[in-house]
Amino acid sequence: MSERSPPSTQPRSSTRYPAARGGSFVFLVSVLAALSGGVRAGPLDELLEALRAERAEQAKELSGREARFRTERDQRKQILEETRAELARERAESDRLRAAFDANQQKLREQEAVLAERTADLGDLGSIIRQVAGEVAAITAESMAGAHDPARSQAATALVQGKDLPTLAEIEGLWSLMLEEIAAGQRIRRDSLPIVVADGLERPVEVIRIGPFTAWADGAFLRYLPETARFLSPARQPSARLRAVMAGHHAGQAAEVVIDPTRGSLIALEGQRADLRERIHQGGAIGYVILGLGALGLVAALLRMLNIGLMGARMDGSRRHGQPSETNPLGRLIRVSRDNPSLDAEALGLRLDEAVLAETPRLQRGIGFVALMAAIAPLLGLLGTVTGIIETFQAITLFGTGDPRLMSSGISQALVTTVMGLLVAIPMLLLHNLLHERSGELVARLDEQAAGLVAERAAGEAGRARAT
Repeated sequence: MSERSPPSTQPRSSTRYPAARGGSFVFLVSVLAALSGGVRAGPLDELLEALRAERAEQAKELSGREARFRTERDQRKQILEETRAELARERAESDRLRAAFDANQQKLREQEAVLAERTADLGDLGSIIRQVAGEVAAITAESMAGAHDPARSQAATALVQGKDLPTLAEIEGLWSLMLEEIAAGQRIRRDSLPIVVADGLERPVEVIRIGPFTAWADGAFLRYLPETARFLSPARQPSARLRAVMAGHHAGQAAEVVIDPTRGSLIALEGQRADLRERIHQGGAIGYVILGLGALGLVAALLRMLNIGLMGARMDGSRRHGQPSETNPLGRLIRVSRDNPSLDAEALGLRLDEAVLAETPRLQRGIGFVALMAAIAPLLGLLGTVTGIIETFQAITLFGTGDPRLMSSGISQALVTTVMGLLVAIPMLLLHNLLHERSGELVARLDEQAAGLVAERAAGEAGRARAT
């Protein structure tokens, strides 16, 4: 019979499952041996002993495993407790660091507020410095001195584009650039520089640069191009008077120079000014008609003035000599008096009045034409104004008001014809007044001399009457 092992006091574990399976197997073998009856007891005892030995060995092994498990459990429990203590310490350190971080953040905000308060004036100063730097950068970029050093305005440009407060070195650099520009404004330099001529090619010539105001080379004013740091020789130049001044300075014959305070704008505008021929062409057909009529009126006025002057000189000769003549009105009056000795004073007076009336249209001939030209010229100018305005409105209708140059032709015609009409009418009025006065003087002299001849005839008749 098999003996059942006593219940183990060890904790239940997965390591006891093989022992349980071994006990069942021994029990099964014992039952089979008892039932068979033919099995001897010797081998069975040996088997039982082997089973017991195996069982004892397994129990010993299980006891070792349990001891190792408890040891490992205690170690892990200690590690867990140490880890929990470390976690508590880390949490305490984290809380301390968080509190320190919050305190530092509060201090940082306070310091930033103090810094903002203390640097408010510095910020305003930085804005002023950047504004000045922008103005200096614009001036130096447009300055003619950039032809010698194209990169001179980069420091001021970098200062304008910066975000931080300007450093002391940057401020000193800006100050140096301003001093250089001021110094360049009082120098007259002669350098060999490349200029762009009318055909688009570059060639080196001697350039006279008067500060940042005027540049002269090869008998022409130059225009500075900041984009390429080159000088350009424009095709249209200012008046000959300005060119003569610069030519004299270039030749060393005069100390006078031409200075453009706008750094080239006035000289360019002077060069774009239209000359007399272009002004006349802007007047169009009506302008040419006005000038033609003005020329006719001027010729007629000059001829009439010359004729009146010669007539006055001849009348003076006839008055001095008292001789009749067919070359002047007074000579013809004397001839009328000499040819009618039988007429009495009253009849002679009537005859002389008739002769004066006949001479008056001859003396005033052509004066009306001058007055007519003086009246027609402003009317033609007004006509040109109206046609120019019509042309301007036609351009506006077709192209709009986007480009004023499309309207310049009509506006030029409107203004130029008005100017032409006034320029012709004003001298014509003056000449007409002068001719009218001169002719009136000659008529008055004829009346005076006629009255003298009548008085002389009356005196002769009175003498003869007294003699008889």
